Amino acid sequence: MIKSFKINNIATFDATGVTFSDLKQINFVYGTNGSGKTTISKSLENSGCSINWEADNPLKIYVYNKNFKDNNILADSFDGIFTLGEKNVETERLITENKEAIESRLKLKARYQNDLEKKKDELGKLFSTHVDNVWNNSEARNNPLFIPALRGFRGDKKSFFNKNLLEMNNTSEVLSLEELETKANSIFNANPETCSLIESIPTDLLENTEIDLLWSEKIIGKNDVDIADLINHLGINDWVNTGTQYLQSDSNTCPFCQKNTIDEGFRESLEDYFDTSYTKKKCELNSLQSKYKQNASRLTSIIHQIIDFHTSPQTYNFDIDSFEQITRNLVTKIDYNQQIIKEKTEEPSQVVTLKGTLIEVNQLNNIINHSNKLIKDHNALVQDLRVSKKELSSQIWNYIVQKNKNVLEQYLKKRSGINKAIDSITRDIVKTVRCIKENEENLVRLTKTQTNTQATVNEINTTLAAFGFNGFIIQPIDNNKYQLLRRDGSTANETLSEGEVSFITFLYFYHLCKGGTSEETITSNRIMVIDDPISSLDSNILFVVSSLVKDVIHNIKNNNEYQVKQLIILTHNIYFHKEASFVSGRTQEDNNVNFWLLRKINDTTSLKFHGTKNPILSSYELLWRELEEEYISSISLQNSMRRIIENYFRILGGISDDDILAKFENPQERMICRSLICWVNDGSHCIPDDLYIDGQYASSDEYRQVFKAIFEKTRHLAHYEMMTRDRSVSI
Repeated sequence: MIKSFKINNIATFDATGVTFSDLKQINFVYGTNGSGKTTISKSLENSGCSINWEADNPLKIYVYNKNFKDNNILADSFDGIFTLGEKNVETERLITENKEAIESRLKLKARYQNDLEKKKDELGKLFSTHVDNVWNNSEARNNPLFIPALRGFRGDKKSFFNKNLLEMNNTSEVLSLEELETKANSIFNANPETCSLIESIPTDLLENTEIDLLWSEKIIGKNDVDIADLINHLGINDWVNTGTQYLQSDSNTCPFCQKNTIDEGFRESLEDYFDTSYTKKKCELNSLQSKYKQNASRLTSIIHQIIDFHTSPQTYNFDIDSFEQITRNLVTKIDYNQQIIKEKTEEPSQVVTLKGTLIEVNQLNNIINHSNKLIKDHNALVQDLRVSKKELSSQIWNYIVQKNKNVLEQYLKKRSGINKAIDSITRDIVKTVRCIKENEENLVRLTKTQTNTQATVNEINTTLAAFGFNGFIIQPIDNNKYQLLRRDGSTANETLSEGEVSFITFLYFYHLCKGGTSEETITSNRIMVIDDPISSLDSNILFVVSSLVKDVIHNIKNNNEYQVKQLIILTHNIYFHKEASFVSGRTQEDNNVNFWLLRKINDTTSLKFHGTKNPILSSYELLWRELEEEYISSISLQNSMRRIIENYFRILGGISDDDILAKFENPQERMICRSLICWVNDGSHCIPDDLYIDGQYASSDEYRQVFKAIFEKTRHLAHYEMMTRDRSVSI
């Protein structure tokens, strides 16, 4: 069955919605038109609401509402209803056995599900209890010295408890609280970080250039040229080389003496003297100069980065003063060498010697290497400290676990027992579900040999004839279909009256819930939902429909083989509600029946649960109960008062409207009284226009005062008091 269902966020149901809880086998829901009954039936039909099924076993829901009327009967043909035909004793026995087995196993499954829920609840309570015990028994979690070890677990009981369970196999050394605090004070308070090693200074950046042999080589012209002896004797090699740059190709004038001494022979001698070998050597000099300058810049950049980094204190020792002094010496040598190199490039014939910088570079590297050794030692200590912290954290957790050891072991033992029970119950549920499926498959196989659609035709036609519907019958046609025919053989689906449509549609639904549109669905259990089956039917048909509903109720309560396991009836018709719910003509409570009332206030549907007490005594009684509602709208209040006045004074008492109005001398009260009885005079069941005018000058309290005054002034106060005093059943 359905245990409960909730409807919200649809039509007149707001986000909070309404929840039908504790549903019984039979459930009556009364509500006026527009209060949300059809929305409920559609939601149940289309799975548009949250449903909580008993034993997690959903059943097919058959719904009778406007949709059912529109989608069935009125078509040219509609589905036939399969039921069991002629009985075969053995087949009937097997069918009965399988149905009984299904019912028995469904109850068994429900019991298993209930046991499973109990075990899960027991497991949850066991967990909560032991969580609190461990939490309250662990004072160490509040020790500020232990915060680093317990970080992430101090603020949540469940996480703390689960961490204790994980640490049950902790093999760390068990220390006293004092020992743990001493270690924590020294280890957790130290938080050094590892340091990166200092990059060594490359030793080959300048050295290779500084020892190049080209510096000690005299770069001069060829010696076998006729002018070579003179140039070499005078030592003017570089001077002549410079002068050749000023010779003009179209002039014989010497750039130095300004005499016409330059002839072609002299030009050829100069070109031979300063040949390609000389030019190549000069290029090599220029290349060495450029290389030395670039490497010197790179070297000094590396050194100054190291100096800049160590201007602020570090966790290790670095001799920054010596490092800077050596750097100054190194820079001085580099500057000297660059000047010497410049002179050599300008006078290639010179022999120069560069100062070596390798000694200073090695001295700087010695300082770096010393600091790197200190850094490595520091990093090793940091790594050891991390291991020490991890070891201390493990020892702190082991201390806590030892304090809670008995509680934790007790929990694990009990949890193991409960989990074994849960596993066993789960296996039983799986086995039971498998057996139910086998029984259902057997039922499908057995019923296929005994089903037909003719039995339903016979029953429906007999019922139609018995209640005077002789203008049409239901007739089977091919492919297990039905159609409605007139006596002359013409189709009747388009010419039925509203009352005929309602009656034949309900008859069809009634038999559908006893059978199925296919052979496989005949024996399946189902839920039956009926939404306002009474509309334009006369009192005789109301009695017939009520009798059919009573038959369903009787079978649900007393016939275990009956396919319908639960009935939900939604209606706005008080007389139908009274006929269907008052089984055997009595209003005593029934533990298999629950009652609800739907209300729509300010376009929002609300629900009131009455349990097993039937709130509908009579339509007149209901009008009085309307007045007792705390949140009744002014329109509903006035209409209920008008209908009471009509029923009691005019119809039953024979007291005229003028007689009532004559009792009121106060003009205001007389006007309110007139608004209450104007609906009676109009004879309409709608709200008159003047109702809105009346509502502008009269509050609900004033209407209640005038309403009571009508009974006082007409000497019927005793009836008013009888109808308004506290009752055992109220709306």
